[in-house]
Amino acid sequence: MFGLDAFKEYLKLRFKPWPWLILPLMLALLSLTKISQLNIHLIIFSYVFILFYRLLDDLMCLNYDKKNKLEQFYFDQKVSSTLFKYLTVLIFIFFIFIFYYLNNTNLVILNLLLVFVSYVLYILFNDSRIINFISLLKYPVLIYTISSNNGQYDLAWPLWIFLVFIINELMSEGYLKQNIPFIIFLTIISFTFKVYKWSII
Repeated sequence: MFGLDAFKEYLKLRFKPWPWLILPLMLALLSLTKISQLNIHLIIFSYVFILFYRLLDDLMCLNYDKKNKLEQFYFDQKVSSTLFKYLTVLIFIFFIFIFYYLNNTNLVILNLLLVFVSYVLYILFNDSRIINFISLLKYPVLIYTISSNNGQYDLAWPLWIFLVFIINELMSEGYLKQNIPFIIFLTIISFTFKVYKWSII
């Protein structure tokens, strides 16, 4: 079936093992107050969350990427239609999982609001380089959602992780000089701090 083959090819291209196979688990770990809070529902939530917003970002950036990233195969109209079908199914699963996993109405509203705000921003900045940064909004929301769902209401930590992703994106887009060791350093610092917090709680 063409649709399934296209989707498999898309996953190979856009969800390479690094970082996309590891990133959701890393973000889940960075969201925890205690390592004992890690469970299968949390892990699934993190992976579905990242997959959903990765798909949404690629689909909403089609017009911009057609002009700037001509080598990407998934601009084919049939492939795009296929991705929209899978995204629709994923949205349904994502929303079900939000209501199942989250035990806080405010967190449910926050996640629904993120979908709406992201969609509006994609429309507003459809022809601007700003569109490359919209997808970063998902990271602090994911961190805050998981940590708050486990009883830790802290804005500073999600904003710090957000800052790290912004710096990385600025480097990727050429606004800042590429400095991979610096990004690795920030990542190590983040995990070191989190492990320290685990040890004292």
